[in-house]
Formats: sequence, C-alpha cells, structure tokens
Amino acid sequence: MARLSTFRARRRSAAEIHALLPLQRRISSIDPLSRRKYVREFVKAFETYERVISRESLIAFCGEADTLLVSDFHALDACQFFVCELLEELSVAGRPLALLLEAIFTRDQHILDEWQAQSISDDELRHRLRFETEWGYEWEPFLHTLKIARSLHIPIHGADCAPRGNMRRIVERDIHAADTLARIRKKYPDALLLVFFGESHLAPNHLPQQARQKLGRECVRTVLQNVDALYFRSAGEAHERVTALRVNQDTAAVFNATPVEKWQSYRLCISRWQEEPRKSPDFTPIVYDLIDALLAFLHIERYADDDFGSRYLVDCYPEVANVASVMRAKALLARRGLPQTRHAAALAHLVERGSCYIPELNLYMVQRLRMEAATLDVACFVHHACRNFQEVPTAEHGQEYSEEAIYVRALDQALIQFGARILYPSHLLNDEQDFFAKYSVPKEEIEATMLLSYRQYMRMLDSVMLHRDYELYANRYAAKPTLLQDFLNGPVRPWPLFADLLGELLGIDLYRAYLAGKVSRGTVRSLYFRKLRNGNAREIYFSLARRVRERRPVKRAA
Repeated sequence: MARLSTFRARRRSAAEIHALLPLQRRISSIDPLSRRKYVREFVKAFETYERVISRESLIAFCGEADTLLVSDFHALDACQFFVCELLEELSVAGRPLALLLEAIFTRDQHILDEWQAQSISDDELRHRLRFETEWGYEWEPFLHTLKIARSLHIPIHGADCAPRGNMRRIVERDIHAADTLARIRKKYPDALLLVFFGESHLAPNHLPQQARQKLGRECVRTVLQNVDALYFRSAGEAHERVTALRVNQDTAAVFNATPVEKWQSYRLCISRWQEEPRKSPDFTPIVYDLIDALLAFLHIERYADDDFGSRYLVDCYPEVANVASVMRAKALLARRGLPQTRHAAALAHLVERGSCYIPELNLYMVQRLRMEAATLDVACFVHHACRNFQEVPTAEHGQEYSEEAIYVRALDQALIQFGARILYPSHLLNDEQDFFAKYSVPKEEIEATMLLSYRQYMRMLDSVMLHRDYELYANRYAAKPTLLQDFLNGPVRPWPLFADLLGELLGIDLYRAYLAGKVSRGTVRSLYFRKLRNGNAREIYFSLARRVRERRPVKRAA
C-alpha cells in the first residue's frame, strides 16, 4: 500500500477547502447547534482511518453485521440514494432486513404501517407525518427510500422521538432509539437491522454505545457518509478516487459527494426554510407543548418508564390532524372503523368547539384552536394515557349504562376539568350559583340541542343539585333520596349529561382545593393513574367529594 502523503492531500484539497470555509462560516452563523459539544464529539471521533477498501469489501463489511448504523447528512440526497443501493445489494444475500429511520417518530408508526399496506397515498403519508414541519428536508429522496424498501418487502420502522433541535434532550433520543432497536430485534430475531440516523448520533459514545448496551453481544457496525476530515485525509492516497475506507474494526466510511456539495445542499435547505411561507396553520406544536406542560405539572416523565413499563410516553402522543374542513374530518374518520354514534359525536364536537380528541383512535382533530377546548382535550389525552390507553369513554346515548358507569364518567370529567384549568387558569370558574342559570334555558333550545324533553332536562338538573347535597351530607339522609333514585331508575338518555355536570362541578371543587393547599399534586397525580372501571368509581367519587368540598355549618335552632 502506498504511503499516505500529506503533501498530496494539501495539493489536491487546497481549492476545495478555500471554497468550503466561507460556506461553513455562513452556516455556522445561522445554525449554532454545529458548535455544540455533542456535534464536536462526532467530528473529533473520526479524523483517521486504517485503509482504503473496495466496494465489495464494504458490502461484505455491512453484511456481517447484526445491526448496521448508517449516517445521514439529511440535506444531501446522495445519502438517501446510497441507503437505497445498500438495501438492494444486501437483500440479494437472502438475509431478512428491517429498516429503522430517524426521520419518522415512533409515535407515527401506525401511519407508516398504513402506507406500507398501501392503504393511504404518498401525499397522505406526507401530510399526516407533518413531514415539512417535523423533518423539513426534501421529500422526494426520502419517499424514494421508502418505496425501495417497500418494493423489497423490507419492514420500515420509525425510531425517533421528540423533541428534535433540543440538544439537552439529544442523549435521551439516543437511548430511545436503542430501546426501539431492542424492541424491533425481538420482532425480527434473524434480520439485519439497518438504522439510518443523523451523523452526529453515530459518534462512538452516542447511539453506537447505547445500542451495544441494549443488544448485548450483537455485532453492531457503523457506516459513515461523507465525513469531511476523512475525505481530506484520504486525498493523500495515491488512488485517483477513494470511495470507501475501513476506519476501524467496527466502522467504515463511504464518499458519494464532496464537502462542498454536502454543505452547499445544507445552505440551500436553510434558505428554503427561511423563504417558504406557511401554507396553513399547524396546531401540532402547541398541542404537544400543552401535553408537556400538564405532564410536567403532574411530575410524569415523558421518557422514563417508571409508570408506563417499557413504553415511552412521548411515543404515545396523539396524532394531530389539522383538518381544514368538516369534509376532511369525515374522510379521515370514515376509514378508521369508529362506530357511527362515536363518529357523529366526534364531528359534532369538532364543529362546536373547533377540536376533538378521540381516545379510541388516539387521534386529535383540530380545525381552529380555542384554548378552552384545547386544554380540555389535552387533559383528556393525559388522563387516558395515564390509564395505559386501556379505558375508553363510557358508552354514548342509547348504549348500556349503569350507576357505576355514571361515576366513572363523572370522575373522568372531573380530572379533565382540573387539568384544563391548570393549563388555562384564566378560564372562568363556574360554581353552583352559575349552575342555576341552566334552569332559565328556553324549552325550545333544550329540546332542539340536547335531545331531551323539557321535563327530563329539569329533572336532571334537580337530580344534580340533590346529588351534590347528598354526597356531602349523606349522614343526614336515612336512604338515597327518592327523587335521585327515581332519576337513576328512569330513562338512560339524560345520564351522560348528568354525569358530565357532576364531574364538571367536582373538577372545579378539586381545583379550588388545590389552590387552597388542601390537595397536593401527588394526590391529583395518583387520581390520574387510578383505574376507574374496577367497580370502585362510586367510592372514589364520594371520598374525593367529601375531601375537596366545603361543608356548610349546620344552623341549630335557638
């Protein structure tokens, strides 16, 4: 092997370096993340290599791995095209493959599965992944990679989690990706797992280290693409063109673009981000920010697995569908298999409040953002997530109801109301005095909008007020009040509204008790995790009501 010549390297690279430096300076002035310690660790890790290798040796190096980490410079389409070629060449060997991508969040796997099954179009995949907002790089090269994998019958999995762009959380993203790798390995025990991740993640002490810890004795190897230091160092080789290097025992490097091409592609990408106007409002960031805020209030960690087993809560955030019209919302729900009654209720909710969270689908549809409605929906999601997504809302009108189900629904509503007020404290607090205004609603409006007769509605309001007295002063009653018992033995149709009103008032009581220091965050947190469909909802409801409500002193006769 000819000796590496630094003189030859300088002569070959002088003009390229001259063109590259001002380009990198301009980018560095715009993108401060490039100066962060995490990125510098990658740059410093790969400054030398062992030897030049052939394309055949590179493919053999890749094929011997159990898990292959391939670096991606996201703005450079040559990186995506190399992965396509690699998938095609590795698939010839007959060994099963699986592709894991940083560009797709694990929480969006259900969307990717629909596309792999050809149930949705390319455009819908792009829209529902919020590709421009969440990823922002060119769509066509990425779609080409997906299509090549699908044509080769290679399963594709999202491997990243939010938040991107937050360097303080980037190590947790590496841990999350390694956990995802371990989970996918159990699903495909004999497959070669090809992991396509941003280059800075592939420093030896970043994702590779985490992967080795999670995968045990597996052979984990890394392929780097277009690393500047290796490119300029290899210019000292006698070869006219170096296409691949063996960096060390576990790492290889390939070159399919020059550093100038690489950084110019990033500069153009930044220019496009700065110039592209937002076509329509995107409500996803604010929804996720509200979820983060409520979880932080409840001291629930998005990344830890203490409360959620091996599941990352950040992977379970709802899909946020920004629907511009009711017709789009109808089309979205039509293929989800939602019962017709729930379908109609969700659409009515969307029209009335501008947004709607559907726990059965873990889907949040939003047409216009109203803070009051959004905080209620977010609190509903958090409560649903804390119960491990296993308990869904009580049945709607016309389906089976029981007295226990009323208290389940009332407690659901109470915790949702409490969470909404934590997120939106300027929201007006209603109390029993405001409740009396409901008695003045015109008869025509009640029967047109609530599908109740005027008599049913008035009986329901009376029953709510009587229940409020009974739950606080049960010892003054010899038995359950006759009016309340007759209501609960009567028609089912008013029950959901009855439960919602009880829950709303109890949620306000709980919030006021928290503000007064009578209830701790820990107590509220435990309530969010309580399983309510174990036959104990009535007991929990009455116990909570007695704890958070003020008892009026009994006036004794003179």
